[in-house]
Amino acid sequence: MALLYTELVEGIPKILPHFIAYVPSVHSVLVIISVKNPPISKVEVEERFLFRHVSPKRFQVFKCVARYGYNDVIGGSPEFE
Repeated sequence: MALLYTELVEGIPKILPHFIAYVPSVHSVLVIISVKNPPISKVEVEERFLFRHVSPKRFQVFKCVARYGYNDVIGGSPEFE
């Protein structure tokens, strides 16, 4: 598992293509997770996790954005896992 931290609003980190090209143990499905803190106090649980397929479609690469407001507790919850 690799964790890439970025504050990008859109797209994927520029290091990702290098990581995929030079790390021989990349699995058939890759999930990129970003944690965002929008300037609101709470994010509803049903709106907390946003998933999308990253192009090109022939690759199984997905992006998950976990959104937490400034009063939400981050981590330690079964929903995050």
